[in-house]
Amino acid sequence: AGNDPHLYANLKAENEIVWDDIGKLGLADIELSADGQTLWAVNLFDRRLYEISVQGGNVVQVHDFIRPLDCPAHPNTPVGELDYNIRPGGLAVENGVLYYTLTCTAENIGAAPGVPTDYLAAYVYSYENGVHQQVARTSLDYARLPVTSGRTSLGTWNPWITNETFLCNNGDDLAFYPQPWAFDIGFDEEGYLVLGLADRFGDQTGANYLSGNNTCTNGSFDGVASGDVLVFAKDNNGNYVVESNGVVGNRTSATGVGTGQGLNGGEFLAGEQYSPTQTSPNVNHPEIALGPLAIQKGRDEVILAVYDPGFRLAGDNVNAGGLIWLDLQDGSRTRSYELYENGDAGTFAKAAGIGDIELMCALPPLEIGNYVWCDYNVNGLQDAGEDGIDGITVQLYDRNDMLVGVTSTANGGQYYFNGTNVDTTGVSSSGATPNSGAFTGMSHNTTYTIVFGDGQFSGGMFTTSMGDFGITPVADANANADDNIDSDVAPGSLNANNLPFLTITTDLIGCAVHTYDLGLNCNCEFEVELGGDQELCATAAIDLTTYANAFTPSLSTITAADGTPFRATWTTSGTGTFNGMDLDSDPMTGDYATATTYTPSAADQAAGQVMLTLTTDDLRQPPFNYGKLCEPDSDDVMYLLLRVDCGTFPWGGN
Repeated sequence: AGNDPHLYANLKAENEIVWDDIGKLGLADIELSADGQTLWAVNLFDRRLYEISVQGGNVVQVHDFIRPLDCPAHPNTPVGELDYNIRPGGLAVENGVLYYTLTCTAENIGAAPGVPTDYLAAYVYSYENGVHQQVARTSLDYARLPVTSGRTSLGTWNPWITNETFLCNNGDDLAFYPQPWAFDIGFDEEGYLVLGLADRFGDQTGANYLSGNNTCTNGSFDGVASGDVLVFAKDNNGNYVVESNGVVGNRTSATGVGTGQGLNGGEFLAGEQYSPTQTSPNVNHPEIALGPLAIQKGRDEVILAVYDPGFRLAGDNVNAGGLIWLDLQDGSRTRSYELYENGDAGTFAKAAGIGDIELMCALPPLEIGNYVWCDYNVNGLQDAGEDGIDGITVQLYDRNDMLVGVTSTANGGQYYFNGTNVDTTGVSSSGATPNSGAFTGMSHNTTYTIVFGDGQFSGGMFTTSMGDFGITPVADANANADDNIDSDVAPGSLNANNLPFLTITTDLIGCAVHTYDLGLNCNCEFEVELGGDQELCATAAIDLTTYANAFTPSLSTITAADGTPFRATWTTSGTGTFNGMDLDSDPMTGDYATATTYTPSAADQAAGQVMLTLTTDDLRQPPFNYGKLCEPDSDDVMYLLLRVDCGTFPWGGN
């Protein structure tokens, strides 16, 4: 393919080289938009920006780059074509905005080869909502050390050329002719802008280059690239300002101030040089950058593609290629990694042998959830004082109706599906066993169905140990500003198994969505079915067993975590006696409504009536803490006591 519309192919045939423009389809860089829906691509042949739909694969629009006004036009630019003096390079997306680089190459407007020109410049532009805006610029007319120290070699930037003009080291096997190309761009977490400059000469030559240039004494040589990397910081007015003498923004280079290498006598990222060991830098090659770079947020480092990275544990191979990491706080090198070395077949020695750098970070994991609650006022919204409901089974199905996750509400009505309980290949009916052997988590941008109450829901009601619950009406599902607190499941929205469900689509990039909630209509009245009045003989007792077990819903099976049983206790308005109620020593350890009978006292009979009251425990308080659902309840049983002498017949007046 190629990195440049003037990428030259080396054809080793009878010591001749064929220079050919083969960049008609050359791509300099590609970048995804922040939402992942658009692929941006730079085409070097027509020097335009392509906007491509990721979903459809079609070119949505082709954009012209903006020609900076301070870059004079190339005299031979064809009518209707973009200016030859402006060459695009790299792309970056930062905070949802697209950025791109341009180079004013000074072709045919610069001075003679080897003499800097003010027209050489690098630019960074932003593109957003159809507007191109220049955000950074720097002249490339600045001092640089020789490509190799102690040899006849030129380090300063030169205008781009299309003819074979090299600066050879006579008697050596190296050749140079630095030509700047604003190639890549990145931003760190504090907003500093890092610009990678490639040396186009590295694309024009290579390793063991066969040349007909009569200034080179050897029949073949290695082309040596001599890129650079510059850092910009925003000033008080929000404008990007390039580094100066090793200082940028509030950061100062550890070793790059006053070296004579870089803008105004120094460079910030001074660790970008040949250095066989970390403790013994060697400026034999003061500029080893090849142009590509990457910045991993949070590490304060920039990763550069370079030749001769050094820092080897044993030996030191030149004509190598690899990566180096530079500290963005002081410009020093922190580590290196060699990808190929001297002698590896088919490599590029000190030329442009390494392409772009991309951080292969996995997409952020997905998580969805999260709340089933008791909607006391039945308004479909989570209001203050309304509590979560534990123990509701929740299942996750994929778009093929395969069960991929099972959980239940806990910790106050919360549920979640994530990488700990979802497997894209399916799970067992309990959800405990993933088919793949390990939970994978959910897929991105994929449709799933959340199902509530398997084995618990029937006839429009959830039946649990906490009670029977209906579904609250939907206030506004997934549409308004209350989406975090509304109920998203309509009472009549049932799947093929007659269970409440909600269909959702996971995020394209990856994040947590905790808005899939279910509100329940909680009936917390514990009703006692009342009997009729009872005629009592003098020694008769009122049977209470039918009432003790007549709660709706039945609470006799509810126990606290420590085994304490739930209770309902009897009290009387009179002075009679409850029989079988074991609540004397410790009321919290008594059995569930253990009173079996009540024997009215003589005073009760004389009064002709007695009020018996059955009162439940408060589920909201220790030791139960059952989601704090219900208030304590009491029901009254009024008895009219008819005074009858059962031992005398006929009526004896008693």
